[in-house]
Amino acid sequence: FGAPVRGPVAGAPLINAARGLVQRLSVLQGAGLRRRTAYTVLHTYAQGCCNHLLRANLEEGRWLDDLEEALQQGLAQVAGSSLDEGQRALASLRLSDGGLAFGDIRSKSEAAFLGSWGRVLQEEAAGLGVGTLEGFSSRFPTLWADMGRAEGALRIRGGNGGRALDWVQMFDQSVPKLQGAWAKEISESRRESILGGLGEEDAADVRSHGGPGAGSFLCPPCTGGRGMPEDHFTISLRDRLLLPVCQVGARCQHRRPNGSVCNAPLDARGRHAKKCAIGGGWVRRHNGLRDFAAESWAACSGAPTVKEQRVPAWDREREDDQGRTVTELAVLDVASSDPASGCPLYLDVTVTTACPSGNDLAALRRRARGDGRGASDAVADKRRRYNLAGSSLIPLAFEDGGRPAEETVAFVRRCGAAAERTGCSLFGAGDGGAQDQPVVARLWQEYSTLLQLGNAELILNANGR
Repeated sequence: FGAPVRGPVAGAPLINAARGLVQRLSVLQGAGLRRRTAYTVLHTYAQGCCNHLLRANLEEGRWLDDLEEALQQGLAQVAGSSLDEGQRALASLRLSDGGLAFGDIRSKSEAAFLGSWGRVLQEEAAGLGVGTLEGFSSRFPTLWADMGRAEGALRIRGGNGGRALDWVQMFDQSVPKLQGAWAKEISESRRESILGGLGEEDAADVRSHGGPGAGSFLCPPCTGGRGMPEDHFTISLRDRLLLPVCQVGARCQHRRPNGSVCNAPLDARGRHAKKCAIGGGWVRRHNGLRDFAAESWAACSGAPTVKEQRVPAWDREREDDQGRTVTELAVLDVASSDPASGCPLYLDVTVTTACPSGNDLAALRRRARGDGRGASDAVADKRRRYNLAGSSLIPLAFEDGGRPAEETVAFVRRCGAAAERTGCSLFGAGDGGAQDQPVVARLWQEYSTLLQLGNAELILNANGR
């Protein structure tokens, strides 16, 4: 507990290594290295390059900012654009909060340092023969001062709910996993601050990018999992950082069957592109999700599935635009059953935009101020359409940023539980390595990747690609 090795002595080699990595990745990208691979290498390095120092000491020096700057330059290089402070803050959020879980080393410093002491304080105090908090603080005043400053900064950032730490409890027993719990709280607190400074459309987008599995397309693909072409990954990464994905003033190039184009003006964030139903992009995105839902449920549960199944009992009469009565057929995306109960299951996929179509400002305001409201609206629409279906209907709803509806989350978990019963393995699991992630995690990665591939197709096609 003497003078720790910290500051420039500890940080300089890391800064040089980070700068070297970023430079090397630039050279390799120029020689053909894929952006997704470059991002994975950079993200993996950034996640763990200085954890050993942050856990050992309270690091407060300028080197933390220099290291952060080097890593952020690497992220900007992969994204193909400089990042402002807001975009860097957005990148620091957890995947489930709509970010990249990238950077923000300084705020990790206090959580890592205090979290390590929460784990070892009881053992270390016992080994030193110190039985009270007062005895520890008086015997190691420099260390205790560091712990006090770290605790104050942690609470300001939103860690531990802003409450004082219970050091007496830590004298009694080791408390593991504090760093992860505090990181979650800090990310949630920062997210609220970020959302408060955004306009309603951007806030709705950030909320849409969060939720279970929504950012899984950023994770290294498992063996047999779906890849992403270079341009598609770049568009998806830029979209998540609220960077421009279309040229303002350009015209939408989605093409009708007769060869004419949409020609509507594009916005920088690609919102028109993702809403524009002209061309086949919408249908292909929907069908990709539908096909994977059918295939994965059949693989996990062992139950056969049928796509595009009509259910005559759910047909309904409605008036068309000319006031004529027409029959609207009930055709569900996937029909199957639950082997555990024998009950029928009908899946119907729907993707809704984070920012609603038209000039529905009330709906936009709702979605900007609360998570998952677009997805829950889509579920409600399906329930109204198939009001006789009851529990046999599972609306498989997503917001275009990736956030799933609660019903979608429940279905993916249901697939995971079914896979445990049947011993199902997806994408060659069991061979070792990254492919051995849990079935639910692999399902989320496929759904996330399919959805972002579909979005990127719509955006790239609107740009004339």
